[in-house]
Amino acid sequence: MPTRHADSFSSTSSTIDDLPYSSNTPTHDVPRSAQTTTPPHSFLSSLLLLNARSLNPSANSASRWKLHDIIGHVEEKRESGQLFPFIAITESWLKSYYSDAQLQIPGYSISRCDRSKRNGGGVLLYSLSSLPISASESFDDGTCQGICNIYPSAKLVVAVLYRPLMRVILVSRNCSMS
Repeated sequence: MPTRHADSFSSTSSTIDDLPYSSNTPTHDVPRSAQTTTPPHSFLSSLLLLNARSLNPSANSASRWKLHDIIGHVEEKRESGQLFPFIAITESWLKSYYSDAQLQIPGYSISRCDRSKRNGGGVLLYSLSSLPISASESFDDGTCQGICNIYPSAKLVVAVLYRPLMRVILVSRNCSMS
């Protein structure tokens, strides 16, 4: 039976009530000395980042339990009043024939970029369903994959990128330092 490491995930202790909403109040009428810069909200500056090395949901896959463990950890945090606004996963190893419904985490929207031309790679970005996405772009050059989402209500852009180590080594070897 595979070893599960749900206890090793780190998180912050924020709640859904901490979610900021953008204000349309113009600041040009407020004196510069009265304007303050608010640091990023701690709730939205936290995320769960995992290198999954396969999230294959097939019944005969040795990786099928991984998504269930992630869901269990997210539910455990939710029950204790804590939430991850974002869950970023690299090396999903998924292909387009796996539907989003097979990968769903309750309460989250999914954005993904699967590696199309070879095995491995791929990225997923889960975001709380209460955070609307205004734009989403994906990138796949056959080696590197990425997904970038814009969340206007939170004034955030979140990106997940995957670049395999071998790509870095090959590029370094081809560069001359003369």
